[in-house]
Amino acid sequence: MKGDDPRDTLNEVLRNIHGSLKWYWQVVMGLSMVKAVDNLYVIWFEGKPPPSLIEKASFSSLFVAFLLIFIRFYFGDSRYLDEHYIEYRKWRPIPEYLEDIPHKISKQRTSLDVLMLMIIAILFVFMAKSLSHPRIFFVTYFALLVLNICWLCCTMYLNSNQRPTNIVKQERYDAPKIWIINNFIHSFLMLPFLNIAPSLAILTTNQSVQHIVLLILCVTNSIFDFMLTLSYYFPRLDASHDQRLRGED
Repeated sequence: MKGDDPRDTLNEVLRNIHGSLKWYWQVVMGLSMVKAVDNLYVIWFEGKPPPSLIEKASFSSLFVAFLLIFIRFYFGDSRYLDEHYIEYRKWRPIPEYLEDIPHKISKQRTSLDVLMLMIIAILFVFMAKSLSHPRIFFVTYFALLVLNICWLCCTMYLNSNQRPTNIVKQERYDAPKIWIINNFIHSFLMLPFLNIAPSLAILTTNQSVQHIVLLILCVTNSIFDFMLTLSYYFPRLDASHDQRLRGED
């Protein structure tokens, strides 16, 4: 029928896929935040026997680190879902759209997103529950960084056969590369302090120093991420961004 646009039907399907992924992500991440706040309340006001001020300070410092990590991953992965499934492909010309969409939203790519979002959200629940157990918290965060590196590498590989439009070159590829480098450096620096590999452990007798160093690495990992990729989380909504979304020069 003349005037029919195949993008209308396909975009509706993609909106449904995006909605299912994002709702799951938001629900489980919300659960982890509720659990973290609940643990914070218990340790400060319902602890039996009442914890010492040092124990409260240790717990609260981990809670602050958890907040930074939560904000980073929640907004980062939410923006990824919005940009990948909704924003980038919406305004493509019909021929380019039909050529690009089988590669962009393949079964492999969607399955990868479902699996990784599920595991990452579960790890956040683990971190929320382990705020009173620093070693479990740090080991879980280390696993989160390693898993995120693997996910990013896979998505970059699957992106390699997509049309290199301006938004792909300027935003879609730059942020994942920065995330990989940042996560790799910090996970590498964390490893000797985790005691998960005895041959690499360098401070096995001083748990306080280990705790402080790992806490600093958790915080700096998030701070560097915010500093270097803030424009990906919160893009500047102006004419140039509109042109990049439309693939215009």
